[in-house]
Amino acid sequence: MKRLIKGIFCVVIVALLAACEIGEGEMGKTRTGKQIFDGWGNDMNNLFSSIVEPALLFNQYLENPEFEMENLLHRYFNDATITETGDQSWLIYHERSDSKLYLSMLHGNSLNDEGAVMRIYTIGRNLPSTIAGAVFFLEKAGDGQWILRNSNTFFLTLDFESETLPSSLKNSKLTISGNGSFNHNTHDYSTATYYIFLDFNIHRNMVVNQNIVRLSTWPWQSYGSPVIWDSGSVELTAANQSNGGSNTAEALILDSKKVSITIGGVTQEWDQSLPYGNR
Repeated sequence: MKRLIKGIFCVVIVALLAACEIGEGEMGKTRTGKQIFDGWGNDMNNLFSSIVEPALLFNQYLENPEFEMENLLHRYFNDATITETGDQSWLIYHERSDSKLYLSMLHGNSLNDEGAVMRIYTIGRNLPSTIAGAVFFLEKAGDGQWILRNSNTFFLTLDFESETLPSSLKNSKLTISGNGSFNHNTHDYSTATYYIFLDFNIHRNMVVNQNIVRLSTWPWQSYGSPVIWDSGSVELTAANQSNGGSNTAEALILDSKKVSITIGGVTQEWDQSLPYGNR
């Protein structure tokens, strides 16, 4: 399983590394742009699965302390154990994967309280580098609206159809806006380190297809599964620090199946559901 996960994750990195040249073939002019778009979709899915979804699930317990903790851990956290590490702070530990999820309420008693702020981060050897060890804050910003931020480099607004935070992202209508950067970090066999920065700037609110968000219980993530979108547009820039190369692509969602990719002055349509540059 570990080899499979690492193998799939390497495909994501290779796809982004390939964003230094525009490929050849029928769709070659925009294939790089589609690869960048798919990489971002995979990053967003990992963000939803590793940070946002666990916060929503654990919030059920915060709003209902009588909720059976063992049932929560069994259903949503793969039979992990939980430890209270301080006032309004918890550690959820999954022994088999050696993964740890830290949650703290800095303000409020739950995420639905006015001014609520939850601190979330997770570490583990099989978690994607874009998420592992990164500290996120989920803050209530208004009716049906929360902000997810990571220091000063990541600012994402989550708008839900309902005024209260749902118990899960599954079957929840979600619209996102904002901008940020995902930092990819991997090591090759010569121990050299490569950094891939994937910056995004949402120009028109991105609506998540609520029926196709690929999520799984923590800590097993859906590697290699980009999010499917219903509408919106986003500008994406992938940069490779090792050679200074970068590419910028524009993605316009046409519907839940098609996305229009523009890169290098060329625009072509792609099927959203086919990952890593396949038409």
